[in-house]
Order: sequence, then C-alpha cells, then structure tokens
Amino acid sequence: MGLSVLLALVLLAAWLQQRERVVVPPAVSTDKEVDYYLKDFVITVMDENGRPAQRMTGTSLMHFNDDDSAEVLQPQVTSFASGADAWTLTAPQALIYEGGARAWLPQEVLIERGGVADQAARIETRDAWIYPEREYLETAAAVTITRANGVTRAVGLEIDMAKQQMRLLAEVRGEYVRTDR
Repeated sequence: MGLSVLLALVLLAAWLQQRERVVVPPAVSTDKEVDYYLKDFVITVMDENGRPAQRMTGTSLMHFNDDDSAEVLQPQVTSFASGADAWTLTAPQALIYEGGARAWLPQEVLIERGGVADQAARIETRDAWIYPEREYLETAAAVTITRANGVTRAVGLEIDMAKQQMRLLAEVRGEYVRTDR
C-alpha cells in the first residue's frame, strides 16, 4: 500500500481549489533509516479499467519509514489522463512527503505534453511542487513554454493535467509565429 501511495504522489498531482503555497520544503534529515529501496525501477499504476494511469521510472528510490517520506533520483513520471494527452515530467531529484501526498522537485524540471503539433508543449522550470492525487503542479520559478508556434515566458505556473490547462501567474511574455500561411 505504501508504494502505491508513494507512486500516486510522485505521478503528478490533482487540482487544488484552494492551493497551499509552500515555498520552502521541509528539511530532509540525513540520519534517516531506509526501510526499502529500489534501483532502476519502473512502477505503473492502473486505472479502474486496467489501463495504465501513471508510470514512474527512476535510477533510485529510497523510502524512509520514520516519516513515510522518500527520495527518488532521476524520476520520470508520465500521467495518462483518461482521454487526454499524456504529460511527462523529468527531474534530477524528487523529495516525497506525507506518504506521497506531495513531492518537491528542487532542481530543474522538464514537463512535456504530448498531442498534435498545436497542443504539444515543452515546459522548462525549476523548484516545483506536485500533488499527484489532485493531478496538479505548481512553481513560483521562471517558466519557458515552447510550442510549434512560439515561445512563452513567465514567472509562476500552475498545471491541471486532468483538464489539460496551464495558468501563468506573472510577467507573461510571448513570441508567436503565424503558421497558417
């Protein structure tokens, strides 16, 4: 049960009607005792119809029993929202808290959204929180979104993966190329 909850957290979050803004993650103790670990792993969570809902891979996962937290190195998480394009998130590290309820990605984060050319996107940011059960991601950091028709830059981002919606929070600037000629 702990592994599926852990995966659910890391696998990108659900929407938040009233979001909790936490800028600084809880401190990670270096004297924690590992109760289990995985190396070069693939974890797939199935939906109620037996289809993949989320998949996480990584080079290492260490779980700490004392506070039900975990650390994942080189995580790559793909969320297959029903009937929607897949979202894939890649980062050097994920720190997972509260048994998988939320995860902190303290470094560079690459988010790729599949789909047809006008819907596909490459999003580069850093220092993001993800809430897997809510399928929600947020960051207060600088964001660059690259699509076939241009580049958008902003500060701060919220993503609702289930609804396929992004919200840019501040200092939004875009460069667009007309593609219908």
